[in-house]
Amino acid sequence: MEKQTLLLSWTAYEYTYAPKPSEWYWALGILTFAFLVIAYLLNNFLFGVLVIISGFTLALYAARLPKKIKFAISPRGILIENRLYPYQSLRSFWIEYSPPHKQELIILSKKVVVPKLIMPFEDTDPVKMREILINFLPENYIENSLADALAKLIKF
Repeated sequence: MEKQTLLLSWTAYEYTYAPKPSEWYWALGILTFAFLVIAYLLNNFLFGVLVIISGFTLALYAARLPKKIKFAISPRGILIENRLYPYQSLRSFWIEYSPPHKQELIILSKKVVVPKLIMPFEDTDPVKMREILINFLPENYIENSLADALAKLIKF
């Protein structure tokens, strides 16, 4: 990718890390075991394999610490690390700003695979961010989805 002008850039952790107590992992283990019993009772081997892989993946992801990520707004699109999301593939943006708990730039994508991009920002000026983005994308309030509410509930 050729060098391009950045209108605004910042680094932040990719997500807010919530340490999980041992009880969280025990609950995950019990839930995984319960679904394994259901898979056995239904005589569904494939479901059982899916349950084991899902439980293991959730445990690994829950213990994973967030990385510092580079975010940027350019005239061509939004950059996350070295990946460009062109404005043509994006629908709208919303800046969720209620410090110190939530400071996020939320972008809705037209793509089904990655429907929402959530980019935390810490010391970046949200007013400046809005002034830049409003030239490229419409600003629309983006509600939290059921998946977002569930993730918050289980501290993910």
